[in-house]
Amino acid sequence: MKKIVLFFILIIAFATSYSQVTTRFISLNPDSSFKEIPFYSVDVIDARTNKENIGYVFKGIGNKRIPAQFEDGFLPHLNKFCTTILPKEDAKIGLILIIRKLSITDHTNAQYSYSDCQIEIEFAKKIEDKLYSLGIFDTQLIGNTNRNLHSKRIEEGVFHCLRKLNRTNWHIT
Repeated sequence: MKKIVLFFILIIAFATSYSQVTTRFISLNPDSSFKEIPFYSVDVIDARTNKENIGYVFKGIGNKRIPAQFEDGFLPHLNKFCTTILPKEDAKIGLILIIRKLSITDHTNAQYSYSDCQIEIEFAKKIEDKLYSLGIFDTQLIGNTNRNLHSKRIEEGVFHCLRKLNRTNWHIT
């Protein structure tokens, strides 16, 4: 009987410690780069109003809301991501990406649950120590609340903003 009680105490202790996870870490691992886009990423600037995290996601059966963050910090992670998808090449122009908004949020109601990703990026060109804005582009993606899709949704949102800039005459300015 003592072994059974001890077993249940260990299970409860493990379940409690597992449920105390306070942050979900997100990692962006793009499959490929955008070779057809005629610019590369020089730098990423964090201009978000809320810099504590990138949003809130659900965890566990009770849908506990916990903050989400990038694994190695916002700027280091996004700089690595942007230099991967927008590699430096001689024929390309260097641009600065100013992240004005990047957030993911899980929502639920009585009938269904969904996840929301909002991204707003300003693209700028640096000329003689001055930044010249080429435009601000945003996107919102809504899908199911699968935690494995948060990173893919963020990647897709960034790609949407890149495509929007590329459809303009930004290179003429």
